[in-house]
Amino acid sequence: RYFFFFSSRRRHTRCREVSWARRCVQETGYQRRVHGDYQWLKMATRGRGGQTGTKLKMSLGLPVGALINCADNTGAKNLSVIAVSRYGGRLKRLPAATIGDMILCSCKKGKPELKKKVLQAVIIRQRKPWRRLDGSFVYFEDNAAVIVTNKGEMKGSIITGPVAKECGELWPRIASKAPAVLQLNDYDLQFHSQKKKK
Repeated sequence: RYFFFFSSRRRHTRCREVSWARRCVQETGYQRRVHGDYQWLKMATRGRGGQTGTKLKMSLGLPVGALINCADNTGAKNLSVIAVSRYGGRLKRLPAATIGDMILCSCKKGKPELKKKVLQAVIIRQRKPWRRLDGSFVYFEDNAAVIVTNKGEMKGSIITGPVAKECGELWPRIASKAPAVLQLNDYDLQFHSQKKKK
């Protein structure tokens, strides 16, 4: 990932710099201006070692402070969201997570050795409906996450319940251990079941 910043106050100068920056973005990537010289700085990809591909915009259903279920066999039962990694943010707005996001959380209920410890987890289910590209709206009956390491590898060996397709595409190591990956919506499932009966 790359960042670019501008240090101009006049509007027309800023517009010229923005158009120049857009041209640079199309050719090579993002740039940052430091003391009049444009230097290329690459951000460290901390905490997303196992993530692949790009993520589409989804409804954010889990703000900071939300209690969610832990869907693996690490011994944790309930997790509380502390922070959301890679969240841009805005003044006085609570960071929120959605399916496929990596979060910092604390164990509220579970084994004594896990309680009150800060852990990293990936959201695999949420109750708030989100819209897919085909126009369908999908939601689950609970909010759930699995505990992972910095490299995106699961600490547990079993996942209880299904995993959303969006999470499976971003985190293939999680999808490989999932009992089911939700690909279709209810209408498609009914249609396919009627087709099989015929």
